[in-house]
Amino acid sequence: MKRVAALVLLLYCLIAHATPAQANGQAWYGFARVLQNGTNFRKSPGGELIWRLDANEAVFVKDKTTDTGGTTWYHVMSMQNKSTRMGYLRADTIQTQDSLLFGVQEVSFVSNYLLALWPDGRVMMIGGNGGALARGVANWERMRGVAAGHFDTIGIHADGQAELLGDGSYRQPLVWDKLVDRVFAGRDIIAAINKDGTASVYAAFTSPDLLMQQAQALGQVTDLALWNISVFGLRPDGTVELSLYTPDEDPPYPADYDKFSGRWASWTDITAIACGWDHLVGLKKDGTVVTTLTDDRLFSDWEPDVSLRENPSTWTDITAIAAYANYTLGLTSDGAVRMAGDGPDTSGLSDIVWIHAGENLAFALDSHGTLYTLDDGHFA
Repeated sequence: MKRVAALVLLLYCLIAHATPAQANGQAWYGFARVLQNGTNFRKSPGGELIWRLDANEAVFVKDKTTDTGGTTWYHVMSMQNKSTRMGYLRADTIQTQDSLLFGVQEVSFVSNYLLALWPDGRVMMIGGNGGALARGVANWERMRGVAAGHFDTIGIHADGQAELLGDGSYRQPLVWDKLVDRVFAGRDIIAAINKDGTASVYAAFTSPDLLMQQAQALGQVTDLALWNISVFGLRPDGTVELSLYTPDEDPPYPADYDKFSGRWASWTDITAIACGWDHLVGLKKDGTVVTTLTDDRLFSDWEPDVSLRENPSTWTDITAIAAYANYTLGLTSDGAVRMAGDGPDTSGLSDIVWIHAGENLAFALDSHGTLYTLDDGHFA
């Protein structure tokens, strides 16, 4: 994941009330945290109940309004059980100081919750239905990085120590023997780039010895891309290496990787990598993109809208990439966002400085500090 420079926060403070250009997706101007258990989330100010939120649950903030009785309400989006709904929360039920609303530095998202990291090191969790994980995240301070996994959440403290929250299925002794520089979360794997440039990998139901052996096979890395039981490592020389992780008691899964056919072996001058269900994407130094997909049907198991389908290998002037499941995003140097596969419509976005691809939603942050959630019906 790419971090957004601290300049974003300064720019937002200078032009906080500027109106961003119209674009597809919902524009969010910040986040807020619920104060008490059983808080009513309503369809309209004082209207029909949608569901109730618990303390420490967080929401996206769009704007605020005052009803005829003088009560202030915030127009927000809440996430529960992979569902996202628009609605209203009364102002006195949420925490909305500026330090929580603006200047988000990094976002990590999976199917039912999102983590937002602020420059001061605090972390907010949105979705996930509250509980122990939300309480644990709320206690994090001075964090330098976060990654949202399907089973565990991982964060980096200011001193480089990694901490896992969740069901603990990835906890292995080897996780804690090195200081960490970056963290990553895949569907069934959590990984880290250590300060010495090596990788550590934590996978459920896999022995520490096997994990150590396969992580060492990656050698020195500058970036990682995770999906299911695979970890791709980007080496300092700009080449890509695959480390395949298999549960000890199960046979390998070659069928999933026949689709790749080693097509990344000839890649050179790569600066970043990302992967989805059956595709790996690499960003080259010259701003072009390479992919393991070679035919016109980019995602063979899906039938996306033809008007939204592009081949990433035709892209130029790209500065960042992101991928998830069956779609890929590319950020151009002028702040536009390209999309390939069965993902959201990104047309109309401008002045974007950061992108993230997740399940059900994609995200884009502009230089004003506005976060866009992108979902216009192309996700289930």
